[in-house]
Amino acid sequence: MLDFPGPGRRAALLRPAAVGLESMDGKPNVLLKAAEAPQGRRSALAIASFIAANLSLAGLLLGNVAPGLVYLFLFFAPALVTGHLARRAFRKHPGAFTNEAMATYGLAVGYLGLIITLFVAAVLGLGAVG
Repeated sequence: MLDFPGPGRRAALLRPAAVGLESMDGKPNVLLKAAEAPQGRRSALAIASFIAANLSLAGLLLGNVAPGLVYLFLFFAPALVTGHLARRAFRKHPGAFTNEAMATYGLAVGYLGLIITLFVAAVLGLGAVG
């Protein structure tokens, strides 16, 4: 009969002595290294950047359906600020955080929102002049 350990004993399941998963070709097992490596914390600033970027995209995409939701698009600014603060924390403390991709995503969507805003402002400005 198979005995599966609970979620708290996941690392014990992946150890070669416990399961017999020694590497057959003599190379180190990457999965075992990942399971036993110390995990960094998650950056709250990167998570905030990710959430603000998604709210900005929701405002951009859902603004036609419900006009009141277009104001969510303005969350591109907090996505930029928190994304840059998170990236600074990643550079200051390398290896301390694990979610650098969330900050990068927030920055990318934030800069896209800034470009769209500048474009719309330029078009409206040219329309008012001409």
